[in-house]
Amino acid sequence: MRERSRGKGTRVDTNEQLTFDGTPDPVPTPTLWAVHVQGPDDMIAAEDRAEADRRTAEINEAWTQFKKRPGASDNDPRWTAVVVPWPYSRGEHAEEVARGDERWLP
Repeated sequence: MRERSRGKGTRVDTNEQLTFDGTPDPVPTPTLWAVHVQGPDDMIAAEDRAEADRRTAEINEAWTQFKKRPGASDNDPRWTAVVVPWPYSRGEHAEEVARGDERWLP
């Protein structure tokens, strides 16, 4: 992922690819988003940033509720969800998103 200056110090993430001769491709590629659930180390593709933000909040709220249950222990497994750029190929992102809501089930 590269950042390109766009006047007056504003930087824009273009996620650009290099062409066959090693120069940057001028067509920016949109960032693909994912939710990284740290703890179990799950990476879940999100359709867009809004879905990633919403699912991250849901997962983190589930953790908050899990900690409040009767019998909760400091030894319980922990997890935290964060929004990250998708680290794998565009094709793998598309396949994951095509699974629909199934991808969010444990």
